Amino acid sequence: PLAFKCIKASGGRVPRTLVGVARIYPVLYKERLPDGSSIVRSERMERKALQLYHQSEEGAKICKMLEQAAEPEVMMAGLTSEQMISFSSYQAKQKVCTIIPRIHQLVLGKLRKLCHYISGS
Repeated sequence: PLAFKCIKASGGRVPRTLVGVARIYPVLYKERLPDGSSIVRSERMERKALQLYHQSEEGAKICKMLEQAAEPEVMMAGLTSEQMISFSSYQAKQKVCTIIPRIHQLVLGKLRKLCHYISGS
């Protein structure tokens, strides 16, 4: 028998070896986020994340083109259904990104008032 640690990357003689596969694991994808944390996804979820990324990217391009267009209504009429979906999902995502910080500030303000009320009683 030959131990795998004896096989060198630089080559050499290796006798014919019979290998038995005991288990096959699914492919996983790991993404590092800007804050240092990471996300591990299955192949299916990675495809979906990539699709959403490209859709958002396309939506941003369409949004920019519409902002610069002399007649945005005419341009919107010429968009395909996929482009409309990309644009709509991008707009929805932008709304959420602007609403969440405002909600966060409102909740913090209410909590401060509540803490002040409790400590003043």
